[in-house]
Amino acid sequence: MLMLGAAVGGCAEQSDKGPSGSSAKHTKSHREPEDKPDSRVVEDDDDHTVLELSDGRQVSLRFTRRGLEAQHRHASDDVWSARKTVYETGTKPCHGIRAKAYRDTVWLAAGFGAYCRDGEEPQEVIAAVATGDLSSWTTDPTKNTIAWPKARIRDGGARVAPPSSSVDHDW
Repeated sequence: MLMLGAAVGGCAEQSDKGPSGSSAKHTKSHREPEDKPDSRVVEDDDDHTVLELSDGRQVSLRFTRRGLEAQHRHASDDVWSARKTVYETGTKPCHGIRAKAYRDTVWLAAGFGAYCRDGEEPQEVIAAVATGDLSSWTTDPTKNTIAWPKARIRDGGARVAPPSSSVDHDW
């Protein structure tokens, strides 16, 4: 099971001394260990991003008139897979697609809005995750929110979570 969290909560530890040694209560926050991305962006502009995974596979993410589409190819193959619609919308895309991967888990965030290329906030923001053969994407759209911050990939790629959310989603 793959989980996407809209934010990650940590455990807190109470101490009797504040940062200056005073008797005020002080809370220390501990975060779960994060798996460092092992992918690299090989192509990137406002409408298209190509990500290369650690095993050499590539994922192409592109804004189209239909929304956001993805393709992938193996390291030994010059032929891209058929396009797969990750998210369908009639709303115009914002600038760029944020994507990263750890092993065979790919995470992306993208925004859509009528005037976001003119500087306004997106009206739709999606997070999407694909694993394994990358042929199927699971999305989590939100309305009227700003783009999610960069994601943290945990548990060997089994869980993806932006750092400030308190809600986990099963994928």
